[in-house]
Amino acid sequence: MLIKISRHSVFLTSVAFVFILYMITRPLVTLDSYWVIPTSLSLLNEGNINLDEFSAYGVRISYAAIQIDNHFYNYFPYGISFLIIPIVAVLNIFIPESFFFQYHGQIEKFRASLLILSSFFFLYNVFSFYISKRKSGFLVVVMGLCTPLFTSGSRALWQHSRSVLLLSISLFLLLVLSFAIQFSAVISKNTQLWNIRGSDINEKPERVWDWNQPQFYPFE
Repeated sequence: MLIKISRHSVFLTSVAFVFILYMITRPLVTLDSYWVIPTSLSLLNEGNINLDEFSAYGVRISYAAIQIDNHFYNYFPYGISFLIIPIVAVLNIFIPESFFFQYHGQIEKFRASLLILSSFFFLYNVFSFYISKRKSGFLVVVMGLCTPLFTSGSRALWQHSRSVLLLSISLFLLLVLSFAIQFSAVISKNTQLWNIRGSDINEKPERVWDWNQPQFYPFE
């Protein structure tokens, strides 16, 4: 266990440093994302996205809420509400519903920060594939503190944190896919036969590279 932790000490140190600074700085209370968390609660408790059950907390037609067929809904995109459901579910076990409204800004900042830190996990793995772990950790700190991830992405549940996380996952998956394709080409029977069987291309023109079905195509 300690060996595994030591292997990732650079990443853990970088993320811990960024997270501490995120937590000691103030949140940005905004109407844009005010109903993001209640929408997640509604999905967990009632299986829908309307906000009718939060009438006691002042839901009404406003900048951040709309009314359709006598039901209130969050005005802004719902992707972030679905994305934070696991975090909301865990917190909902330990804190009452009223806390989500009473400490709205702090809870939003905490969740937005977790999404940003999650994106750093994938970005760090992408970075460390090309450069050293120390340089990768340094890039994580730079991205966390010297970009809008600090001033916007980690402050509230706007679309920034969701977008960064999904883009980071996409980059990581592209890297994994690229590695998988290269590896499959290495173990491909066609590739092995192509390299093993020596012959004159003039005698066997059928072995000329066919761009429609290349010999090194990894999938057989």
